[in-house]
Amino acid sequence: MPPPQPGGTFPAPVPPPGAGPYRPASWGQRALARLLDSLFVSIPLGTVLFFAWLFWLFFAVLAGRTLEGADTGAMIFASVCGFLVCAAYDAVCLRVWGRTPGKMIVKIVVVPDPGAGRPDRIPLDAVMVRAALYWLPFLVVWTPLWVQVLVNGLWLVPFALWPLWDLPKQQAVHDKIVRTVVLRQN
Repeated sequence: MPPPQPGGTFPAPVPPPGAGPYRPASWGQRALARLLDSLFVSIPLGTVLFFAWLFWLFFAVLAGRTLEGADTGAMIFASVCGFLVCAAYDAVCLRVWGRTPGKMIVKIVVVPDPGAGRPDRIPLDAVMVRAALYWLPFLVVWTPLWVQVLVNGLWLVPFALWPLWDLPKQQAVHDKIVRTVVLRQN
């Protein structure tokens, strides 16, 4: 990894040399990186949100609300907080390092699509949109189970499975929207 630039930021990663302009990350690498990142975020986030939920319920019941109404409010709060934390985790990591800790372990990196004539770094608005699109299903955690299954099922194909058949770049829909590619590192 190159040394940090003034201000403590690292230069944007560049696509590794290889056969042709791209060496896209495999679907398995991407899935493993997402699984690791989900664990890194969900364990501390889940712990904090559990205690926030108990706190919310306690004060809602003290205020005279029914337990069911208080629980719905707490779940909406947890859904929004979970979405914001997960999206911020992705956006900050991609903006600063070009990858998340899970992607670092798996040795993959997110870069601007070189064919799009974009700068070396992914623009801030692009990392924010990419992260928000990926973590969008978090916003329906408070809804009935059938809604969660429907939303996650509809989300799964374009955002998680699309790289399986998108050749040659193996981009998911959120990569296509913000014009990024996920590449293997040597």
